[in-house]
Amino acid sequence: YGLSTILGFSDEKNANKIRKIMRALAVMAATLTNVTSKAAASAITTSSSTTTSVAAKIMASPKPVGVKELSISFLLVGLVAAILRHPTLSGKKGTTGLSSKLSNRLLVAAGRCTLQLSFLGGFVIQQLFVKTQDNPLLVISWIAFIALVGAHESYSRMSSSSSSSLEGLSSVYPTLHHHVRVAFLVGVTSVLTIAIKFILKLTSPWYDARYLIPMSGMILGNMISSNSLLLQSLIKEFIHHKDIIEYYYLAYGASYMEASRSAIFSSIELSLVPIINNLSVVGIVHLPGMMTGQILAGQSPRAASMYQILILFWIAASVGFSVLTMTGLFVRKGIFDLHNHALKSSSTKVSGYLAQEEKINDKKVTKEKSRFFSLLH
Repeated sequence: YGLSTILGFSDEKNANKIRKIMRALAVMAATLTNVTSKAAASAITTSSSTTTSVAAKIMASPKPVGVKELSISFLLVGLVAAILRHPTLSGKKGTTGLSSKLSNRLLVAAGRCTLQLSFLGGFVIQQLFVKTQDNPLLVISWIAFIALVGAHESYSRMSSSSSSSLEGLSSVYPTLHHHVRVAFLVGVTSVLTIAIKFILKLTSPWYDARYLIPMSGMILGNMISSNSLLLQSLIKEFIHHKDIIEYYYLAYGASYMEASRSAIFSSIELSLVPIINNLSVVGIVHLPGMMTGQILAGQSPRAASMYQILILFWIAASVGFSVLTMTGLFVRKGIFDLHNHALKSSSTKVSGYLAQEEKINDKKVTKEKSRFFSLLH
């Protein structure tokens, strides 16, 4: 509620409703805590020799994974890359075109994944676990570093898909990449602070790398795609509806929130679709990565599922905080001139790129038509 108030998403009329919702959620959380603790106690007291033997099998050490297993798994990715190179996917005999580029990108990504995780798990995190016993600055620095890297990746994805629009927007909103970093830091630090202080209650030490590093990594990994979708949608909405916002809403006295409510709602809705879908199908369609890893490492499925629920809730909250922060900064600090009650004067440059995008789309349609008729021939 405080964050939404600061960013201008709520007013005094909604304050009482929000407080009632927060009180209801607090009561539900307390009730669920009592129920789960009683259920866990009854499950422990009613355990038998049969369940003990089953638990012993579950808690067995996982099978080791070496170079042989990794090589065979990499061949599966290589098989997909080879299929993508087949000439039938390009549309012209003797050429591979886009299929070749996509195949190379897949192989490079798989190679990067192997090198990065081997270096991360075998050297970086191992050293952090050893050297952070009495040095919280290392853990905090690592979390800040991966947050900035994630923000850069999110901004890069948005830039590559909306390059022509971003060129015009940069003259209006030169601090966009800084605000993306702020949104990432707000999302990860707010959730980690609450998790450390009130949920996990880490005290000795509170900066335990065994908890903070994996949690921050999973949280930030999900924030990248959501913020990229948010920025792409916001830019498109404000470019395509610029005249409506400026000459219909603002000219007739609407506030900046009223003028941009439709664009904000559709953009936030789009950015939250991945995490909502993930929460909806988890445990039915697929087992999440953390839960699977804990089970393979010998943890009981019940404990693994509880930790996975915690992580998913933290991911959803951090994505929501970062999306709301980025939206507020984009609207209040980036695109609107609040003093003059108008879009920023340089934003007219952005509309010039809309015609350029339409020309590019027309060329793509013409190219696809010629390709279709050549296939028919």
